[in-house]
Amino acid sequence: MAEISLATFGSVITRILTIVPAYFLRKKYNKAWLASHTEIDLRPRNEPVRINGGDLPEVHVWLNITNHGYFLIELDRLNLELIYAALNVRVPYIKKTEIQPHSKVELFVRVPLTAGQINHISKNVERPYIALQVSAEFNSEIHNFSVDTGQLTGVNPSYINLSH
Repeated sequence: MAEISLATFGSVITRILTIVPAYFLRKKYNKAWLASHTEIDLRPRNEPVRINGGDLPEVHVWLNITNHGYFLIELDRLNLELIYAALNVRVPYIKKTEIQPHSKVELFVRVPLTAGQINHISKNVERPYIALQVSAEFNSEIHNFSVDTGQLTGVNPSYINLSH
């Protein structure tokens, strides 16, 4: 008897589920299920957060969004909040992005800073508390749903053009 790999099995399940009308799927797969199968985190390699203190100060953030579910989802919008030593900066990201079942996308978010904000950051480089929080809205054929990461801590940013 031939063995079926997990990837093949997942692909077969995905095809079957796309045939079943969304009405029936809403009964089994609710908003909480979709949210629990959607992961938002910082990218694990290279530099997930870069703080640039040059003439145009800004923070660069790379996020990974992973769809562990069986359905195509679309990122409708997200709000990213940077928390750095009592400084809170919020920025919206409104580029719609499709995420296939069992796949991951990487987003680049640019957070502009004022001169006062970059000055505050430069004074707190030695012992900062830094975290990110992401609230995202998603669309799918079954439900629209939200994902809130809570505070993502343990962030070690890289610094460019920052005097402290």
